[in-house]
Amino acid sequence: MNNNKKFVKSSVVFVLAFLILLFLIDILYIGLVLPQKHFYKSEAQFRQNSDDGLKILFAGDSHPSWAVNPQYIKNSFNYAVPTETYEQTYYKMRKVLNEKNSIEVLALPYDLHSFANYQSNPWSEVRYWSEFMDADELGKSSNKSIASVYLYKYFPFLGKGNDFRIILFPGEKSTVISGWQQREEVLTDAKKDAKQKAELQFRNYPGIIDEKLLDFFLRALDLAEGKHKKVILIKYPITNEYKAALEAKGIKRGEFYSDLNKKISKYGYVQVLDYQDLFDNNSLFSDSNHLNKNGAEIFSKRLNEDLRDSIID
Repeated sequence: MNNNKKFVKSSVVFVLAFLILLFLIDILYIGLVLPQKHFYKSEAQFRQNSDDGLKILFAGDSHPSWAVNPQYIKNSFNYAVPTETYEQTYYKMRKVLNEKNSIEVLALPYDLHSFANYQSNPWSEVRYWSEFMDADELGKSSNKSIASVYLYKYFPFLGKGNDFRIILFPGEKSTVISGWQQREEVLTDAKKDAKQKAELQFRNYPGIIDEKLLDFFLRALDLAEGKHKKVILIKYPITNEYKAALEAKGIKRGEFYSDLNKKISKYGYVQVLDYQDLFDNNSLFSDSNHLNKNGAEIFSKRLNEDLRDSIID
């Protein structure tokens, strides 16, 4: 009997010690790691600036996230994050446009890969996305059980052991300015990178457009219309090597946009700005379809001029 009591007591002590350790790791992760990740830096900066005369909001994936430097675009904020899909963008815009703010223009990406379902795990940051979606929505979108949603929401460090490198290696922290994520890299082997990008992003070819993502894109346009916001759709700069890789795969940009333009033709408040052929200089790119820091500066200055003309119209 005494042995049983000792076993039970030891087991209880072990479980309590284990739970305390989990909570301590969780506190450490939430307090020191999450604030250094781009998702959370961007969100914190947005909340600080959303009431400060913000008029132009950039949203979407890595294209705007790395290409748009708001320092050169007055009254703007870059709310885009890498790997974001149009489903996620819709839920973010649903929250933001239902809040009291001064946003007048919503700028969204209009690239070929914007509608391709190729992300391996776009819902890895459950805690972040729980700010924009309820547990049922997040569970259905991420194919997680409600229990899993809550588990990863309140214990976001689970499965994220590598993230603690941010504490040990400060150099890995991302530089985020008004939501913009700065990239210093310069493209080297453009042809190889472009081929890899095309194979990854359009691995479901000839199915370029995922109907679910297209539906959420159109829902985002409907949402903006209902809130009386102007929408600017942007085709971001890409390298000639990336264009060639698309052509080699059989993807024709003209046909793609011809079909897509028909779907958005009913939205009179939507305007398209095309910069896909803007740059021939690969030194402005970090990879075959993303701008680096220098490219972002030049592009953002040009975009600022065009946006002012568009907004005035």
